[in-house]
Amino acid sequence: MKSPMKFPSSRNNFFLLTYILLAASCNGQGQNSAKQSSTKNQSVTEHEYFFSNDTLTQKANIIFTNTNQILFTVTTTNNKRRLESTFSNTAIAKSIQSADDVQAYEDELESDMYPAKEYIHSKQCYITFGIDTKTNARLFIVEAEDCKKLHNPYCPFGSLGTLRKK
Repeated sequence: MKSPMKFPSSRNNFFLLTYILLAASCNGQGQNSAKQSSTKNQSVTEHEYFFSNDTLTQKANIIFTNTNQILFTVTTTNNKRRLESTFSNTAIAKSIQSADDVQAYEDELESDMYPAKEYIHSKQCYITFGIDTKTNARLFIVEAEDCKKLHNPYCPFGSLGTLRKK
C-alpha cells in the first residue's frame, strides 16, 4: 500500500519561496530595486533597502506578498569586526483604524518626517518595519529587547539610520 503524499509545511514553503525569489533576483539583469513576478495571479514585489556607516552595513530585502504581509530578510554586517547577523521571516501589517494610527518616522538625512505603514513580526521576537507610505523608498526597523538574543551584539537588526532603496 502506498503512503499518502505529504506536502511541505508552510514554514518550508516560506523558505522555498524566499530562496526562489532571492535566487531569481541574484540572476536578474539590471539594477532595478523593485522586481515583480507573478505567483498564481498574485503580484509579488521585492524591494532592497540599504544603510551604511563606517562600522555597519544594513541590508533589508522586503517582498510584498500582498497588501497585508511581507517576507523579510535583514542582514547587518559589522565591517570592523567582520561579523554578520541575518534574520528572515514574515511580518503582518498593523491595522489602521484612523489617521492617528499612522506612524511617522524621522529621516535623519533629509530632516523630515514621513508617514509609514508598519509591518510587525512577533513570533521569535518583536520587530517592526516602517515603510514609507508614499514611495516605499525609505524603511526604518525597530527591534525590541527580545530580538537581541537572535543576533550578535555587534550586529543589531534595528536601524541605525534610514534604510533607502538601492
